[in-house]
Amino acid sequence: MMSRRTALTLSACTALSVLSYGSVVHVRAFAPEAALQVAARDPTIYTHVSHLGWVVRDVDATAAAWRALGVTNIRDGGVQELPGVAYRGTTVTARVKKAFASFSNGRIEWIQPLNEGTEYANFLARHGEGVQHVAFSVPTDAAGT
Repeated sequence: MMSRRTALTLSACTALSVLSYGSVVHVRAFAPEAALQVAARDPTIYTHVSHLGWVVRDVDATAAAWRALGVTNIRDGGVQELPGVAYRGTTVTARVKKAFASFSNGRIEWIQPLNEGTEYANFLARHGEGVQHVAFSVPTDAAGT
């Protein structure tokens, strides 16, 4: 069994993917009900939450609001370009601005979409600000099988 850990991301948009050192490997997509059934079988998965991906309209305003609440360990992730992202049958480059806050049991990743035609922009338009994905830490060999 390998000791390296991989983040397993369960998106609100019903996709399951494995993230390992920034590269995305598609495992399979399934209905959200199936994801809930898998999680229900192993309640310990909730102790392995790596981070929450929270889509926001304005990363700077969001970080300032959390700082006002007393969260001091917020770092700026800057503007990032994510090339090769699959979105509705095409491949796009998603441009996002990010910030992160770390807590003893995980972190929050705030994501501000900077261009249209991406899942982040679509999520924001359809649902408003909110948690778009939850990433779990799982053993690498478990994620690959």
